[in-house]
Amino acid sequence: WKYFQTLDQNFYDHISTIPVFLQKYTALSVIIVALNKAVDLLEKMKKYEEAIILIKKMLDLQILPKFRGHWYERLSLDLDSHLKRPMEALEVIETALDDPRVRVGRRLMLKQRAVKICSMKKYKLESELERFTARGDWQCPMPEDVPTIYIHGKMLNNDSSGPNSRPGKSVWQVPDPEREGVITYCSVEEFCLQHFTKDGGSLGLHAEGAVFNSLLCLLFWDVIYLTEVPDVFRDPCQALPYDWDSDHFFEAREEAINIRLAVLRSLDREELAMEAVSTWQLHQGTVSPVSWEMLGSEEALRQLVICFDPLSLASVMENMIRDHRSTRSGLPDLTTWSPGQRTVRMIEVKGPGDKLSTKQ
Repeated sequence: WKYFQTLDQNFYDHISTIPVFLQKYTALSVIIVALNKAVDLLEKMKKYEEAIILIKKMLDLQILPKFRGHWYERLSLDLDSHLKRPMEALEVIETALDDPRVRVGRRLMLKQRAVKICSMKKYKLESELERFTARGDWQCPMPEDVPTIYIHGKMLNNDSSGPNSRPGKSVWQVPDPEREGVITYCSVEEFCLQHFTKDGGSLGLHAEGAVFNSLLCLLFWDVIYLTEVPDVFRDPCQALPYDWDSDHFFEAREEAINIRLAVLRSLDREELAMEAVSTWQLHQGTVSPVSWEMLGSEEALRQLVICFDPLSLASVMENMIRDHRSTRSGLPDLTTWSPGQRTVRMIEVKGPGDKLSTKQ
């Protein structure tokens, strides 16, 4: 902290001249990561005023933006929950929502906190909520807005206090459809996957984000591995360019990405499937974000892609390729598809007592 306070403007100016994806290799990046941990320690020690001072100091920096959403979220939490200063917390949230470097999941967390603060009767801040909801960018979906299906099954006793307790994930019993009287045991995700594929015509994977990340790489292979972008490839063993998961990735390839998106939107289902299969044939086995073993074969890949509406898939791919860091996590547990009906669904599974995270 003392060293951080001695840094002069010339040092920050030098860091700002370095490409954003290389800034993480600088001494300042190491310092910021350490100070970020210091915020956690100060909060655990209940030194909230000191934590706020440190967070505000780091928010003043206009470089290394990946923590900004986290800092705003912690700052609003400390002001609201710990120091009982709701108006200051709302001011922080509004500033964060005006900051374009605060993305997706963090924005939703901040919006949900604003709703929580304004809904507390003791604060009498209903008018503030009206002001927030009047924003042009206001969208605050809640877990109860998501379509829900309830599936019932038999779960093994998972009482952590009992003598035969099994800590960790729940275990479910499933009758073997091919062998009468045989019971198999699986996770809640596998239990639901069997439910959604028992019709015999549907296929499915419990792969979370691997499906969409694999499709993203297969459909944008030439864009991702564009070697003309300076400094992003330094080693032949790289699985991804150095600027992957940074704003620089899209900025440096915007024209190529937009051209590729236009092509994908112009394709029908069969043509879209052939695009993915062609990349598979050229690069199968290459170390990359593609989960080759998960997809299995060219035909399995073709059957999966052909179930997507091309415009819908292109929209998902656009969100991911523009800001992969913010959209790579929180994707649903299961992907199921029916080649006969050409339909696909993504399913987030929650066992008893579980709930959706903000990212999900």
